[in-house]
Amino acid sequence: MDDQTTLLRNSLAVQERPAGVRNSGLAVIGGTTLPVDKLGQEIGQILSHQFLNKQFFSTMESFATSDMVRIPSTTGLLTVLSLVDLDGPYAEDLTAAKFNVLQTIWAIAATVIWVTCGLRQGRPLSSIMNGIIDTVKNEHTNLSVLMYDLEHMVTADSRIRKRTATNLAITLLRSRILHEWGLESSLLWTSEPDVSVKDGIEYIIRLLPDREKNQRYNSQRRDVLISVDLAREPLELVGTGLGKLRSWELHRASPLKLFSALAIQSREIRITHSLLPGLAVGCSSFLRPCLGIDGITGEAVLVLPASSASPAKIPASWCISLPGKPSVSTLAAIAINLITNHILSLVPQGATLLINNSNPALQTALRSKAPGKKIDLTFTSTKPRRKNDSYSVCLYTN
Repeated sequence: MDDQTTLLRNSLAVQERPAGVRNSGLAVIGGTTLPVDKLGQEIGQILSHQFLNKQFFSTMESFATSDMVRIPSTTGLLTVLSLVDLDGPYAEDLTAAKFNVLQTIWAIAATVIWVTCGLRQGRPLSSIMNGIIDTVKNEHTNLSVLMYDLEHMVTADSRIRKRTATNLAITLLRSRILHEWGLESSLLWTSEPDVSVKDGIEYIIRLLPDREKNQRYNSQRRDVLISVDLAREPLELVGTGLGKLRSWELHRASPLKLFSALAIQSREIRITHSLLPGLAVGCSSFLRPCLGIDGITGEAVLVLPASSASPAKIPASWCISLPGKPSVSTLAAIAINLITNHILSLVPQGATLLINNSNPALQTALRSKAPGKKIDLTFTSTKPRRKNDSYSVCLYTN
């Protein structure tokens, strides 16, 4: 093990400044509250022999007007430890003056440790600073910035644990050493941009493979076959191919599709039978007549979902309860009636409708509904029939 690795592993073991590392100045900012002020003083004591010039500031504004801002041009490089977010979110009232102080830090500092609270727990004000710092890293390539996130607790005392000061001192010193040495190819050590603390343990963010997302991405370029649970996984019918090669495939519904939240009561339906064509509703909506089973009550229902996925969340007003179990004959009868109504809507009242080679079920439905609109029916067929009726005419071709 070489001296560099030993120093990084035991950064506080050296009671003086490491050789070749210019630790000229340290500015600890923050401490308008007692717990944060105490934390800053403890860190200063731990690093008492590591920096030539060490000063404490309760606010960013007091730092911006101090002599420390001249350190880069007089004595060397400046390291900044910001604890201001522990007193209160710095981005809560981000005025032009406060933003100018940040710009001053980015311009004069070599290493910055910005301590936040609750960033990984989704606290939006901490996330604002995270976004600003991500941008700064790209604009100031000579600046080393590390986000150190403490676990959010109700009180400041509970956020600052027994080893918080020591851990921050080690993190600060390592970041400063790595920045001074640079990214040497022979040094097997990484400079971490983010560290988060949970239950007193430091966690370093790493990218992990996500099998589900990888499969969804790869499915755009090639077929990915998986086994799914029909009772739990949302599936949908998707048309593929063109012309004669057109076919239907069963796909897992993508979680990236955003559906508007239903403000009204809805039911979760597992689709058992569906019609491939959709019904045009209004100017832009298409609903598909389906039969399914209510996931809670087990009741058979006729539904009009907006997508081809199953199970599906459907407004309760778009569900009609049916007796018995869902069946193909029930859905076929519904389809015949829909087609019949559409055909009759195109025929003027009192006219004659001529239909060739129609389905027997369609003929029955038309015969029952045409008289109501005073429409005469004539059915023609190219196939001879054993029984003749007043509606049908058989056509013979030579």
